[in-house]
Amino acid sequence: MIITQTEELIKEYSKDPEFKRFYDEEASKTGLALAVKSLRDQFGLSQVEFAKLVGKTQSIISRIETGETNPSFKLLNEIADKTNKKIEIKFV
Repeated sequence: MIITQTEELIKEYSKDPEFKRFYDEEASKTGLALAVKSLRDQFGLSQVEFAKLVGKTQSIISRIETGETNPSFKLLNEIADKTNKKIEIKFV
């Protein structure tokens, strides 16, 4: 595996606990954003249509998909319920 300069810098900076905490939190938000966007894409819906399907506002869907907000487990569970999906959590 080839390690990029960016990966090398992240590895180095991650020695700082504050940086590591911030980086991990942002990576988590990005992962959730991509998961919700992917789910919406599976349904072939716009943000407005998806928001109506899951009973939320378009602005909430937008904030999740852009990583602007870190959605609660309750919110993710509501989205999963309305789309007949399950949430899978992994510790890696």
